[in-house]
Amino acid sequence: MEEVLGEFEKVLPGASVVLTLKSGSTVKKVSITAGELLDQQLEDIGLYVMDQITKMSLVEKQPNLLVSLNENKYYKYQGNKYSSAPLNKASNSPSSPSYSNYYLIAAGIVNKDFVNMWKTEQLKYFGAVMRICGIAGVVDFYLLKPNDNIENVQTMRHYLSGDENILKETLWY
Repeated sequence: MEEVLGEFEKVLPGASVVLTLKSGSTVKKVSITAGELLDQQLEDIGLYVMDQITKMSLVEKQPNLLVSLNENKYYKYQGNKYSSAPLNKASNSPSSPSYSNYYLIAAGIVNKDFVNMWKTEQLKYFGAVMRICGIAGVVDFYLLKPNDNIENVQTMRHYLSGDENILKETLWY
């Protein structure tokens, strides 16, 4: 995967690239023209990824990213490991007890040996982080309930495959 990423990074805007796609016995050549990666494209990547992460939807973009989490089960970082555990949720809407909004403070990768997290104050930064984390197959989020103290930030992990036993390396362009 990293070799593919390296080759894509060498392609200049406006250059034509031919990809050979193979699935079983079917082979297809596809030609694409590279474009410049601008803020709008990074935002598009961010929105696409959020749409694919069924546990998360964008509520507000300004002044910070506010997301809605609608399931009871997440991979929460506790005691130097991730386990399937509920976030400390408080309903923001009396009509929907499973509804919780959180500020998406940062995204990246956290584990017991290292932490690589980047601020995600804007959607374009979230898209940029997704490009970085995609090849790992996981992304971690620092989440904070509105009006809560920063000491109460929670860390949630999402497996891009949707299954903690399968790492799905992903490139977003």
